[in-house]
Amino acid sequence: MNNNNNKKVLSIKDWRYRLTDKGAVNYDICSGKITAIYGSNGTGKSLLVKSIADVFDYPSGKIERFFNLEDCGILLQSPESLIFREYIIDEALLIVGNDMKLAESLLSRIGVSKDRQSLKLSDGQKRLLFIYGYLMSKKIVIFDEPFVSIDAVSRGEIEEMFLDSKRAGVDIIYTANRKDHLRIADDVLDFNEVLNY
Repeated sequence: MNNNNNKKVLSIKDWRYRLTDKGAVNYDICSGKITAIYGSNGTGKSLLVKSIADVFDYPSGKIERFFNLEDCGILLQSPESLIFREYIIDEALLIVGNDMKLAESLLSRIGVSKDRQSLKLSDGQKRLLFIYGYLMSKKIVIFDEPFVSIDAVSRGEIEEMFLDSKRAGVDIIYTANRKDHLRIADDVLDFNEVLNY
């Protein structure tokens, strides 16, 4: 269900990632909501996120952003490959904008000491570092498959933080390929339906 009563965060018009697509995406994503982009693997969800982040040249359509990219945290798949600092405190500071108190709070949230070497974190911990860090420090967050490599307990905690962050005024957009990952979404953009898959 697409609710246009709120202030727009994004407006997507006639977007396709292939000219041969049977359908096009026309959708407004509104503020104050958790919006899920749902669809089977290969439908183009990740490419839409990359298009929003301005790192993919889509062949058709238009995406209007009603926010500054500096205010937005975008987490693409495989965030573990983005970590390059030796110690995790330095990564945390980079994610939250050099705020030491916030960085320490972030590491406490994921249960990691600040003197821990970054490469010794599990893939799930690395993913949580970005998810929690962006939720704590950005106005708009866009996550590509945030529940991948996450255990059931951590998934429940992320869902709770999504809801808390929404109440605090953070706009959340995420992709999912499983229906049980949609339970906290206010709006769902269904790629299977829109693109006739």
